Amino acid sequence: MEHGDDGRSRDDVMDGPASPPDEPERILDPFRKAFVWTRTRLNLSGEIFGTPQCPVARILTPVLTVLGASILVCDLFESPWREVLAFAALAAALFSVGYRPHPLDALRRPGKPMRWFLCLGCVLVLPIVTFYASALLVSLIPDTSENTGIAATDTFGEYVVMFIQIMGEACLSILLFALLYKALNRAWGRSDPWVRSLVAWLVSAFLFGMLHLPTYRWNFLQCLVIFFSLFLGFAAFVATRSWTILFLSHFLYDLLSRPMVLNA
Repeated sequence: MEHGDDGRSRDDVMDGPASPPDEPERILDPFRKAFVWTRTRLNLSGEIFGTPQCPVARILTPVLTVLGASILVCDLFESPWREVLAFAALAAALFSVGYRPHPLDALRRPGKPMRWFLCLGCVLVLPIVTFYASALLVSLIPDTSENTGIAATDTFGEYVVMFIQIMGEACLSILLFALLYKALNRAWGRSDPWVRSLVAWLVSAFLFGMLHLPTYRWNFLQCLVIFFSLFLGFAAFVATRSWTILFLSHFLYDLLSRPMVLNA
């Protein structure tokens, strides 16, 4: 190599300096990073559920899930304790499936200020986005007269009952996701974990929406809106893996959407 040669050939020198990356590549780079981040969160959300070693726990999980869901959905009995019993059954099922929720699960690692912004976004921004998207879909439904059977929430006691009910619904949505993810692990063991998480997310949101059929007087389109809203709302759990964040997001969404449902 001659003195002063910088390692480039004569053709390189004649062509000028190295060209920067293509503009389309730079435009797509944020989307690629977002996809990688989403795939990572999906992997983590599916892998947080342990495998119960006790055979009794494996039997209790589906039994308690069906019991808690039946109490919430079917109005088996009229009592102020109905929502409390449903939440207790679903919380016990959630523990038996191997999930150990922590109130600040998404914020436990220090030195991560973005986690605070992520949690605040899931609690404050995501419900508002979901509400307006759901409102647009509800406006397209031709007949929502079935909503007249839904009672309004006026007193403090009714808000307490609503609070406990949504705690149970948050447990139920995670339970459906966990049970489906475990079933897909056995059926699709060779697929990527994030694919199984995404399918479990979609199917569990659809099942959760269909559980509202008795509530909305068998209005299938209205339940599809619930499916869509839960699919968006469950992103709070996928992003943070926190039952608390999912519950708070769900509660704020219900506070916003209940007048819309009653006046649709």
